[in-house]
Order: sequence, then C-alpha cells, then structure tokens
Amino acid sequence: MAAAAARTARGADPLWWAADTYDFFVATAPLLLTVAGPQPNTLMTRSSSVLLLLGDSFIVDSAAHAGLLDILVALQGATPLAVSALVGALRTAGLDLSIVYQTRQEFIAAVNVIFDGLDLANLPAGMLLTPALFDHKEPVAGGAGAAGGGWSREVSIALLSRPVASSHPSLMTSFLGCFSYFAGGTYLSARRDPATSQLRQLMDLLAEAAIVLKIPFAGVGNGNPKMAALSAIGAFVAIVGRDKWLIAQDTAPNMGDDVLAAHAAQLHSHAHVARVGYFPPRGRHVLLTARSGAARPHRPVQADAVVRQLVQSAPHDASPGHLCEQRVGTHD
Repeated sequence: MAAAAARTARGADPLWWAADTYDFFVATAPLLLTVAGPQPNTLMTRSSSVLLLLGDSFIVDSAAHAGLLDILVALQGATPLAVSALVGALRTAGLDLSIVYQTRQEFIAAVNVIFDGLDLANLPAGMLLTPALFDHKEPVAGGAGAAGGGWSREVSIALLSRPVASSHPSLMTSFLGCFSYFAGGTYLSARRDPATSQLRQLMDLLAEAAIVLKIPFAGVGNGNPKMAALSAIGAFVAIVGRDKWLIAQDTAPNMGDDVLAAHAAQLHSHAHVARVGYFPPRGRHVLLTARSGAARPHRPVQADAVVRQLVQSAPHDASPGHLCEQRVGTHD
C-alpha cells in the first residue's frame, strides 16, 4: 500500500492492536476499554486513549534531536513503535504490569514513581523520542476552512514539553498525550483542517481562554500564527496543568469508548470500521470540571466554560491500528 493511501486507510484517530497477552493492554484494559482486534487473540483500542495514558511520558534529548522539538503534532504523530519502546522501558524500570489498574490515577501514579527514580544521567533509550519514531499524517488538503486555520496547526512538541529537571537539557512531553487526546482525529485532513474540526474548535476555545487569562499574544488576530499557537497552548497548560490530576481519575470519560463498543461486533469480521462522529453522553462530563460542588480558587469562570465545551464535543473517527495499526477494509 502506497504511503499516501496507507495514511488515509489508517483513519483520523487510528486504532492500535496487539496480542491479547500484551501486558500493557491487559493491565490497563479497564482504562482503554479494549475490544477484539482484527486478528484472533488480539485486542485493540484508540491511539488517542493510549496517548492519554503514556503520551506525556516521553523524553526528548534536545541536544541530540533539537529538530524534533519543531515537529508539529497536527501533522506528525508518535508511532506504535514509540509507545511499545516506552512501555518496554517502563517495564524494565519496574512498572508493575502484572496487575490490572482500575483508575487512571492509579496507573499514572505508578508511572510517576518510575520517573521519580530515574537516573537522569542514564535515561533509558526506550523513553527517548527520535525523529524515526514519528509518522506523517495527511498533509493539508486545502478546501473550505483549511486556509484560515493554519495557526491551529502550529502546535509543536516544544510547546507541549517541559524540562525533566532544572539543570537537565532533556525535555519531557508533559502535555503531548493530553493535547493529542483532546484534539483527536488529526490524522486525516478532512477531519483536522475544516473550521468545524475538533482541533480547530479546541484551539479557538483556547484562544478565548488565553485572552481571559491575559496571556501575551493571545488571540488569532495578532498576525503571528506561531505566537497565537503559543498563547493558546499557554492557556491549555494553565488549565490542564492545574487540574491534570483529574484526568487520572476513574470518572474521566474515554471519548469514543461507546463507538468502540458499538463496533465490537463488526471489528471481529475484519470487514470495515465505520466513520463516526462521537459526542459523549450527558452525565459523563466530569473531566476537568468542579466535583461535589467544591469551588476552585483562582479559576476564571470563562476558563471553566472553555473546558466544559471542550469535553462536551469531541468527534472522533473509529478506525483500526505492539503495537500495530489496522487499515480500514483490510485484514493486516
């Protein structure tokens, strides 16, 4: 399959699959809500759901791969190989994958223990991102809405990363997984680039939040796409960073889980996976919002509204992908 056709066949939010004995999938099955994969004795789940658990835990050696920091996450994505290598490194470092994690909080806490004990002078190779561990998404195809949203695609690895330590040159992708999860559906131009896309809606909401939070260069009208993206991600970090612990809670919805469940019967036939726009049902919109009526200090009401809008509208594609990626309409 030609590269361009393979990118299209992968779908807007690829599904990744592995043997049903793959310890990471087994250990996080309640969180990923895996379904039967495209081959016997396999399991499959959303790439964006996997990245929500692990995407914030990659390390970038800025001295060896400075150019990697310029990668735009709307146009390139981490491959299943990158995730497999990270899982292997975490396993070797002591992450217990023999138990089943019932909440994201429990799993992320276990991963954090591993990172707290790392020797920063000898970081495991499997945790390090390299350019070879990124794959190209569909290029911008143009058409209605695409031209006006160039600034929303200017989010780079650098903007989503933070130093692993104050005196260390390497960076950790501290917000890559969260952003990939919320942006969703960025692998196909038709789902990423129009004004109605999840990415565009996300960035527009963050631009509004950046203005409320008085972040420099806020707003898309400042004439500098990169600075507009920088200010929007500043808002994302300010909001998600403050409440990131909530993402670890078991109450956090896995956007698209119901899509996977609805198609489970179809997936085992290997025939196809339908394209679906998904909106989480009411009653599950607890991610990043106040709980038990408790007020959060120093959070503008407008920022809360941005987050609620973000969580309540998250269209995804349900399309297959040791992880391996399944192509739509194929058996491999």
